[in-house]
Amino acid sequence: MRKSTQPKFWSTASLRIHDSPELHDELTIRLGTPSECHKKGDPRFATSKRRWSNDIWMIKSPLPERRDIGEHLAWVAEFARPHATYLRKLVRRDVRIDIYMTYCCDYEHCGIGLGPEQLEIFTRLGIRMEISILTYDL
Repeated sequence: MRKSTQPKFWSTASLRIHDSPELHDELTIRLGTPSECHKKGDPRFATSKRRWSNDIWMIKSPLPERRDIGEHLAWVAEFARPHATYLRKLVRRDVRIDIYMTYCCDYEHCGIGLGPEQLEIFTRLGIRMEISILTYDL
């Protein structure tokens, strides 16, 4: 049984650059300090024996998770805007870049809507949009 009549949700958006550990230092110099950066084989946590199975450099929207997913995406798009030429060059070098969004809600009838101005970042950079939609029972 639901504990509340108001849906509870959270969302995030991140610009991710995959499988290019040799570029991590360059990316940090060109784009700034990442929210997360790890190389394949790095420990997941200081006390963990589990290791990362991939390489990633990622910058995440700093907005609170309770903000609309469109606002998170707009933040990522604004972050990427001054770096568009550099990011397109990376894409042409077959560097895998995407924008990853997570949307999570405790109500089965929730969803997302994005305007054309929020979606143009994908065609401008020539990158994929990845969305993870999660539901949970509070």
